[in-house]
Amino acid sequence: MTSSLPHADRKLRTPFQTAYPCEIWPYRLRSRGLVVTLTTSVVAIFFNTFVNPVALDSIGWKYYFVFIVMLILLGVTVYFYYPETRGHTLEQMAILFDGDAGVPSPAEMAQRSKSLVSEKNAIIISSEHQERV
Repeated sequence: MTSSLPHADRKLRTPFQTAYPCEIWPYRLRSRGLVVTLTTSVVAIFFNTFVNPVALDSIGWKYYFVFIVMLILLGVTVYFYYPETRGHTLEQMAILFDGDAGVPSPAEMAQRSKSLVSEKNAIIISSEHQERV
């Protein structure tokens, strides 16, 4: 089956469709999150390709009321159930989304900072110790 627009399918292929979900999902859930994202995209594309034209032919311009209702439901859901993220630090965001499990213990934080400092010193020492020929 060919498209009436020669390169219309290329607009659907974007690196953000895989990169963004991989960035926002925690490491242990990345594969499942990516599957949910890609499945949702395929279902939406199928719906827009095969269902919308039939509904528009059946009830005409009144089908746009379906979209209006869906947008209103989406807006109400986002307003009442999605947490506010503006103005929070990354640590506060981890607590907001993951609860107390999202915050590392003080011992773990000390170990991380100690390893970062030692790595930084190793880089500085190795860059100072270059021999000149």
